[in-house]
Amino acid sequence: MATTAKSLQAIPAVSNGSIQTGQLTNGHATEGDPIVGQSPSQGLIAICGMALRLPAGIRTPQQLWEFLLAGGDARGRIPISRYNVAAFHDETGKHGTLITEYGYFLEDDIGALDTSFLCMPRMEVERIDPQQRLMLEVARECLEDAGEPAWGGKRIGCYIGSLGEDWCEMFARETQHWGPYRYTGFGNFALSKRISYEMDLQGPRFVRVYHLILVHSDIASMTTRTACSASLVAFHEACVAISRHDCDSAVVGGVNLIMTPGATMSMTEQNVLSRDGSCKTFSADADGYARGEAVTAIYIAVALSWDEVEKHLVGNVAIACDNSPKSVTISGDVDEVKTVIERIHRLQPDVSARKLQIDRAYHSYHMPEIGEQYYALLEGIVKARKPKKLFFSSVTGCLWDDNAILDSHYWQRNLERPVMFRGAVSSILQHPVGKHPVFLDIGPHSALGGPLRQILAQESSRAPYASALSRNQNCVESLLSATGMLWTLQIPIALDELMPTGLCLSDLPPYPWDHEESYWYETRLSKDYRLRKYPHHDLLGVKVVECTDFEPSWRNHFHLNTAPWVRDHRVGEDIVFPFAAYVAMAGEAIRQIAGIDQTFRLRHIIVSTALVIAEGKPTEMITTLRPHRLTDTLNSKWWEFIIASHNGHTWTKHCTGEVMAQAEPLGRSSNPETLPRRVDASKWFDVLQRAGLDLGPEFGKIGVMSAGTIRQQATGEMLNERQDKTSKYHIHPTVIDGALQLVGVAFAKSRIDCR
Repeated sequence: MATTAKSLQAIPAVSNGSIQTGQLTNGHATEGDPIVGQSPSQGLIAICGMALRLPAGIRTPQQLWEFLLAGGDARGRIPISRYNVAAFHDETGKHGTLITEYGYFLEDDIGALDTSFLCMPRMEVERIDPQQRLMLEVARECLEDAGEPAWGGKRIGCYIGSLGEDWCEMFARETQHWGPYRYTGFGNFALSKRISYEMDLQGPRFVRVYHLILVHSDIASMTTRTACSASLVAFHEACVAISRHDCDSAVVGGVNLIMTPGATMSMTEQNVLSRDGSCKTFSADADGYARGEAVTAIYIAVALSWDEVEKHLVGNVAIACDNSPKSVTISGDVDEVKTVIERIHRLQPDVSARKLQIDRAYHSYHMPEIGEQYYALLEGIVKARKPKKLFFSSVTGCLWDDNAILDSHYWQRNLERPVMFRGAVSSILQHPVGKHPVFLDIGPHSALGGPLRQILAQESSRAPYASALSRNQNCVESLLSATGMLWTLQIPIALDELMPTGLCLSDLPPYPWDHEESYWYETRLSKDYRLRKYPHHDLLGVKVVECTDFEPSWRNHFHLNTAPWVRDHRVGEDIVFPFAAYVAMAGEAIRQIAGIDQTFRLRHIIVSTALVIAEGKPTEMITTLRPHRLTDTLNSKWWEFIIASHNGHTWTKHCTGEVMAQAEPLGRSSNPETLPRRVDASKWFDVLQRAGLDLGPEFGKIGVMSAGTIRQQATGEMLNERQDKTSKYHIHPTVIDGALQLVGVAFAKSRIDCR
């Protein structure tokens, strides 16, 4: 369910004796952070539009509500449109199988998309992740449901959460892609950016300065990949962006489609899936969770600031601590505090509030009763002096006057008055000393972390935070961890205070790393592909890594653009793959297997079916070799080969034969004598054209030709212009084709006048 969000509040909390609408107590923060960020504005977040696609044909929030009321169950068998689950399912859940046949799947055709409102060509639409397609439609429905008719050009952010990467997995199985849309088609970043681009959503935007370099960053969208929490994190990021006024509103969504068995197979191996594909939440019968498809969505609670809390206060209850923009602590008489809690819960039931486990109403009207006694105890112990460093007071909420002293009266006021923690931290961040601050929490626990992060977010600061100690953790480890963090942040550490007699030596030998063991995992397929010996061949393609060396195979997506000379080999109007190209493929295959570059021999070649090549799309071809067997245990030096193609539906065998590599060179031959009948090359091609074979200039590689008048003989001069270092052929197929044309000339003798 996509949502639009327009402003933000933080989560409050309540405590005993003191009521907390944030994370601070007695001037100290408690553990835990709010779920989302906070806003300097006072308005609540408004979910003003929704759209969704869910299993069981649910397409509206109303349908979902009715489905839940009826106790419906959208569980079903994995549809054949995703994958053939029968070929992967095994009840034992053994390696490489699925333990369940069920899940929750959309009934829609996930390949369908209304492209009337898009600017993408068909080729791009076909190649983008169906998750992108669904999100495009859902985002548009969401904005329309929100009554936002003119969203183009507005400062609207886009935040999408996603788990699966099935489309990328499907693409990854093909190593010879073609087309320009692969990166934007399956990259998970495009889930959100596709929406912001197609719908012209223009927020958030940032300007940052790095070492006098002004950087403009246009980040209108964000995709989050944090497993099951992805859409929640996306929602959090949208709320933070709105709270910082980086954008005015946002589209937030989550999407998951199951198109391959890969992820389910991995989850089966991790033993986290239910056998019957049902979650059975909170039941003793639960045996794992189920996988499902959806485009779905979820302080939202509201939160209370200082001004908002004051509206609910009763007698003898006052605000004790201003923790953060949306978090305060109140203090006073126990009964009155309980009354405030009940009132807040009654008027604002979504507010999170909790009692603090303390028995003193610090920073309330109770404290002045003991203030003078507290002062008397401090007098004589606390020495009045001026601060040696900049001192930002939580009593005043600002920088302490250089001329004022810190005496017992100050600490008395610290007990009696509200803690202005937010003001003090904000003053630091607004002071020149707070340009690049690092905050260190010195106390028994990391109590100030939550409120501090809220304040930092309000002030658009990324200042780091460290805590000297943490509850229930080893004190030495916590302190050393904080010290190490400060060191990495370039904060000087006075190590001489710990080791006054020590000396740090320089120019020491480097640490002797133990590199005896190699920790590198890589599949054979990946390694064979990455470290393959031979490059892609225009005709043969590349060796299939899944095959064995006993019966190797090569696979190619043949493109006319990579071998444009094939266009000049036509029969009628059709481009027909040349016989000479089959010869070249067999020769290249045996060269890679035998490692012999000099010569190869062929025999028993049969072309059973012509291969017609289409313009504009590739032709998948597979070439397979296997040894020619002499006996049950002995193979000859010859290899049988098969060249086949797939037209999208069926396989067709085109050429078979036998090939053998030969290390011995053929030697140099003398030029044959010219035969009595001279043959004009242009007239010969006219004869071929009348017979239906239309050869273009690339196949006109025959110069002077002559033929016998009695015996079937012919000679010719081959123009081998294509034999260069990048051709990857023993002899270029156009030259081989020219030599084969001489067979026709010899066969014709004097019966065809080619003079």
